[in-house]
Amino acid sequence: MSIRNLQVTYRSSRGDVKAVEDVSLDLGEGEILGVLGESGAGKSTVGWAIMGLISPPNVATGKVILNAQNLLELRQSAMDRLRGTTLTMIFQAAMNTLDPTKTVGKSMLRLLLDKQVANNRREALEMTAKLIENVGLQEWVNDAYPHQLSGGMKQRAVIAMAVSTKPRVLVADEPTTALDTITQFSILSLLRDLKQKNEIGSIILISHDTSVQAYMSDRLAVMYRGAVVEIAKSTELLTNPKHPYTQLLVGSVSLEGEEKAPVIAPERSTAGCPYAQHCPHAFDRCLREKPLLRMSELNHPVACFLYGENS
Repeated sequence: MSIRNLQVTYRSSRGDVKAVEDVSLDLGEGEILGVLGESGAGKSTVGWAIMGLISPPNVATGKVILNAQNLLELRQSAMDRLRGTTLTMIFQAAMNTLDPTKTVGKSMLRLLLDKQVANNRREALEMTAKLIENVGLQEWVNDAYPHQLSGGMKQRAVIAMAVSTKPRVLVADEPTTALDTITQFSILSLLRDLKQKNEIGSIILISHDTSVQAYMSDRLAVMYRGAVVEIAKSTELLTNPKHPYTQLLVGSVSLEGEEKAPVIAPERSTAGCPYAQHCPHAFDRCLREKPLLRMSELNHPVACFLYGENS
């Protein structure tokens, strides 16, 4: 998948809000690309735009290229065929999206038949049983209602549905939110295992949690106020962050996992770099001009005037 100059504007009676601005990303075959940033950075909006879920009057422009097609220009019918098959998404608090009036098995059965993954009911029943097994759930879950399952079990059921079509791209938006640490590790390990078994092609993992991203991601894109400010291999970015915001983000969690209060510079008004008002290194140019995402001396892109082609 190739994303180029993605912009998303939300429109309301109070005016337009540009939630994502000029985001360009590439997702390789079999890669896990992490999108990291604090709440409100625009991470989930990128995921929704990829899935074609930005509805009017809100507007998504740019290019999201998959199978040589710009998904943003597809007719709704064509996008509906891709969504849930070639392209799937695990939403935030996805465990709450299960139909409370249906058993897990019936929900999966309906999905497999609606998306024409199974040719008939018998085949769908066989696939449902296999999917339940593949995500580490016991057979009885097939006949259970969502309220009878723990949070981790419901999340596994949602993952089973998301991978039932063997998607080329899975967008996972905070897939372990509200789960305890042990269950988080179990769910993340499951996603990695399913990708290794080619049940999933590639993953875009949206999470504000640096420990989750360190465990899962091959590369990381850091977002701040709707823009990507740094992209690098995960190990490189987390051990030697270059953008001042990335340094703050990574430094706010100690090696022991203990959160530390970040030190933020006094706020400044700025029409330039979106981080200038908090950056301790900001100078006059930062207040006037917005830096582009360009290569640094570490050979990875950084949107900061302190480095590389921006300097």
